[in-house]
Amino acid sequence: MVAAGHVARGGEPHHRGVVTLELTASGGALVAANDTWRKQELARILARLAPPEQEALTTALGLLVAAAGEGYGVSAVGPVPL
Repeated sequence: MVAAGHVARGGEPHHRGVVTLELTASGGALVAANDTWRKQELARILARLAPPEQEALTTALGLLVAAAGEGYGVSAVGPVPL
């Protein structure tokens, strides 16, 4: 990812063991393109389900989220973006 220019590698001047990674503009564009593709694919797949099947899937996914428990998917910096 660094060689491709999608991520910039850095460090901490006072601590050589610390390595930082930051998305570059092209990395951000790659993430955005992937997110767009993922949403389009999910919409395409869901459109193939009949309305009762979509409802059943919504119910099942709701149960899965509830079973994961409160706070699941939340990191130290906040919720994981959708």
